[in-house]
Amino acid sequence: MRKTLNVEQFKNKCNQILAESDKNVNEMRVGVIVALEEALRMTGNYQGFQYLEKRQVRDGRPGIRSYDKSHEENFKDTDDTRRRYF
Repeated sequence: MRKTLNVEQFKNKCNQILAESDKNVNEMRVGVIVALEEALRMTGNYQGFQYLEKRQVRDGRPGIRSYDKSHEENFKDTDDTRRRYF
């Protein structure tokens, strides 16, 4: 029996994990990113991502400090696995 995946639901669940997972599970978030990007590309649904700001992350470092600061200030002490896919 062939199974299908609702890409939008999968993307929403992955976005939730990337924003809300504990700060010490970086390797797990990398796996989520790889799986999600592959699924989105294979189905023609990849539309990019945005780094999460501190207010969007439940626990841990944000993906970006602010979009209003200089590049260096934006990414100082951040976590590039904190992102949201479109």
